[in-house]
Amino acid sequence: MIPGMRATLPIPPRRGLPVPAAPGTGRQRALLGSKNDEKVRVAGGSGPVDRGGKGMLTVSPRHSLRRRAAAGVAVALTAAVLAAGLAAVGAYRKLEGNVDHDDVDAGLGSSRPADSPATNILVVGSDTRAGQGSGYGKQVAGARADTLLVLHLAPARDRAVAVSLPRDSWVRIPSCRRPDGSWSAPVTTKLNASLAIGGPACTWKTIEALTGVHLDHFVQVDFAGFKDMVDALGGIPVCLPQPVDDPDSHLDLPAGASTVDGEQALAFVRARHTLGDGSDLDRIERQQDFMAAMVRKATSNDLLSDPARLYRFLDAATQALRTDEGFGIDDLARLAHDLDGLHPHQVRFVTVPVHDRGDGANVIWTQPQARKLFDAISNDHPPADPQTPTTTPTPGDKRRPAKARSLPSDLNDTTARQAPCPE
Repeated sequence: MIPGMRATLPIPPRRGLPVPAAPGTGRQRALLGSKNDEKVRVAGGSGPVDRGGKGMLTVSPRHSLRRRAAAGVAVALTAAVLAAGLAAVGAYRKLEGNVDHDDVDAGLGSSRPADSPATNILVVGSDTRAGQGSGYGKQVAGARADTLLVLHLAPARDRAVAVSLPRDSWVRIPSCRRPDGSWSAPVTTKLNASLAIGGPACTWKTIEALTGVHLDHFVQVDFAGFKDMVDALGGIPVCLPQPVDDPDSHLDLPAGASTVDGEQALAFVRARHTLGDGSDLDRIERQQDFMAAMVRKATSNDLLSDPARLYRFLDAATQALRTDEGFGIDDLARLAHDLDGLHPHQVRFVTVPVHDRGDGANVIWTQPQARKLFDAISNDHPPADPQTPTTTPTPGDKRRPAKARSLPSDLNDTTARQAPCPE
């Protein structure tokens, strides 16, 4: 591992995106309001990720704000790209058919947390390497949830909280319905194994049981699907302060600026021991950052003004998506514009508090902090101020408190701007 390794992604400025017309109508879609509100609202402002001019997205500092924000921003931008693109190419029906949908109701059971007026969406970034061989790292059978977060939207859509859940959380996975209709036995293992055991319904059921938060929808993105998306975009520029030669992922890049194609992009997001601090959390956050950089390039006018390229990108993007049956492309677009209407200080990014399990590979949710966090989400209360810890760690305690901070209005990264990649 190269100590202190930093990687940066150049990010073009974001442009305003239209809300697509609803299929079969000539009017704009209503934004995703509260569950009982069908009124049309107009999203104001340019959203929490607006920035002017060129900027550099810093990938490396493990606890940087941009990493905390990356997952939520990426979800919003992905949906916004779909919204703008669908309106531009007029291929809603075909692209909607690309998205896989799961009927999760049979796998959730009847013992669930109480519903609420708020909307809670499970976002899963899956590491599905079926058929990929071991070209991008050590082979893992089946699908694993590389990125997990719960996106909470207040009923009035005046606040949002994105709670990241470490995939290596050591938890109890309840009995889950398998694809063949049989039921698994409860097991204590890594949280990300739930996806392999019983698909998205099992991950949904597990997180509801762990958090007490009622989930309304899920969005799963197959990370391997980004290969075709990156190629459709013509590659993604990255900047490395030092050369990288990773034998596990076969990533071989020089120091300085490079444009990675789809194959290299998969290696870039899979590399673990030659980028960042070598931890799995660091790798996952790099994946989130890369996705945010990719969809930012997809929102550039160069792509939106080229119908052929835009369609290739949207075709690849929608083939990488899986949702529950009640959540389609139009819902994703409305979600994006709901988030876009929020002021930066109304959006918070939190990671569930954890401490090391002691085996060098897994973490355990720290109590009572984790329970208080999810109680706040369930009751639609803002998370507690992380600057006021609820407990005082004892000497030698490795517990890491949750981070909760608002997104500042200026997302320019000072460190990156002081040392930009050579043009």
